[in-house]
Order: sequence, then structure tokens, then C-alpha cells
Amino acid sequence: MRWRAVTAIAAAWLLSASSASGASVVAPDEASFATRVQLAAPLTTLVALPAVRVADGIAIDADVTVPEGAAEVGIGAFLSDAHGQWFQCLHPQPLHAGTNHIALRLDPQRPLESHPWVRSWTPAMAALADRAGLFVFSAGVGGALEMSGRLHALPPAPESPPRLLDCAAPATGRSGERWQFDCVPSPFPRNPFDPDEFALDAHISLPDGTEQVVPGFWWEPMRSSDRGDREDV
Repeated sequence: MRWRAVTAIAAAWLLSASSASGASVVAPDEASFATRVQLAAPLTTLVALPAVRVADGIAIDADVTVPEGAAEVGIGAFLSDAHGQWFQCLHPQPLHAGTNHIALRLDPQRPLESHPWVRSWTPAMAALADRAGLFVFSAGVGGALEMSGRLHALPPAPESPPRLLDCAAPATGRSGERWQFDCVPSPFPRNPFDPDEFALDAHISLPDGTEQVVPGFWWEPMRSSDRGDREDV
């Protein structure tokens, strides 16, 4: 499916919403898990979950057995991208001793908290997520939890015609000056770096009648921090 619009300076922008190439690895829609988790309290303990399709969000249903004497055990779930940016939701109550049933839902349409940087949870950010997990924290020290359950991918949102939203560009452009066009594609591509899935090209008509094609790119604001032993971006 393709979408085309012509700007005031005769530049045409092309949005391709075709499916990704067949070489991509497709994650399953659901998976089960069972594990024993040794708490690293007072540090947070991370539990990796089996790979499923996460771009549309996931739902987790699990039974968590807490030993007697464990103090104020809390649990939550997260989705993360390849750069370590994650979005999380918390189970609303502390877990009690014995078996607790938890149901957590990470949905692109619901507000989630971001770490380690403050970011907005949007369908665009959800499309970049590629892994999921649980995190457990406790006021006590040591102990182990038994976990078992299932997670499944949420169904994709209904498809809508490809559109370019939040378009921002100067009304005119002059030679020797930079002209910039910003937009947000909708629906957002699962992989904005894959030209087989998403392409944004400027077709510029030159005074001599020829046409120049300038490819667009996915731009994401970033900042770096020096942690002493490494630099995080």
C-alpha cells in the first residue's frame, strides 16, 4: 500500500507500508514459562521472558509463589528496545506469602512509565520494542520465588490507510539553505530502518527539469551520559 502527496515546492513524499522482507525472523504470538527466581534484594531482579511478538503489546498471566517471611515483594513487567530503553507497569499490590495470580498488560494505548529516561509511551515506541520481561523487588534480603505462566501478543490495531501526521516544513525554500521536513508515519512501521517496510523519499524538481531523489531517515532524539566505566546513549 502506498501513499503520495505533493508539497508546495514540487517535492513528492512516498510512504511505503508494505510488509517486511521474508528474511525477517517472526516471533510467535504466545509462549509459556516456568522458572525459579533467586531474589537479588535489595537490588531489583530481572526475569527474561520467552520471545513473542511484542510490537503490539503483550498480556502476561502468571502464578508467583512467595516463601514465608519474604518482605514486601513487588512485581512488574516491561517492554524494552535494543538500546535498553524500557517501559513498565506495576502490579498494584505487594505479593503475599503463598501463591499469587498476577495479570499484567503492556498495551501501546495505555500509559506506561519509562526508564532510564523520561519518554512518552506511544505506538511508535511500542513498534521499536523487541523483548519483554518481569522485574521483582523486595525490602528483605535473599529468598526465591517460583513462577509459571503464559504471555501472548495483543492483536494488532485495525489497519488504517497510511498517513503522514504532524507534518512540519517551511512553506518555501531557497538555494544554499537547508530545507527540512518532519513527519510521523501512521501506522508506524515495525522497523523504520528497513527500506522494504518503510521508505520516505523527497522527489525534488530542479530548474533544468531533472529530478533529484533524497532519501529520508528515522530520527530519534538522544542524549549521552558518562557513567565512569561506559557511556550510555
